[in-house]
Amino acid sequence: MGSVPLARILRGRWGAVVLVLVAGCVPAPPATVVGGPLPPVMPSPLKPYPNLDRFLQCVPFARVVSGIDLRGDAWTWWAQAASRYQRGAVPREGAVLVFKKSSRLKFGHVAVVAQVSGERELLLTHANWGHEEDTRGVVHERQPVRDVSPRNDWSLVQLKNRR
Repeated sequence: MGSVPLARILRGRWGAVVLVLVAGCVPAPPATVVGGPLPPVMPSPLKPYPNLDRFLQCVPFARVVSGIDLRGDAWTWWAQAASRYQRGAVPREGAVLVFKKSSRLKFGHVAVVAQVSGERELLLTHANWGHEEDTRGVVHERQPVRDVSPRNDWSLVQLKNRR
């Protein structure tokens, strides 16, 4: 269990209600694994991903399931989204969390918010998370995440690895 930098949250244009609810662009600094019961399964706003039989990278996976049409390394999504998508620091279902590039995340990472389960808790769906052989290239659905930032701004999170 360790800290990973969380950069920002993007919202796709497919969720018009989400765009109205999100205001401002707040740059967030750094992003980490928590226990507890999972919230009940809610209907997902995410689109299905058709190619689950091959090695998956986070970027093409997030692009398909979120509807956010950005390309390139994950850490570049925040800047790329500036003129095309709403950006903010409050997670919403269907939003994409963009993790900063770091020594452990050389290309950054993107993950899609599957469900907001509390003020400081949510479930992520993403691909190719972790360093162990059985976590690479696969989809991680509804992975628990908690905001542990001192200012409750999602600048430091804990991800619970469920495998």
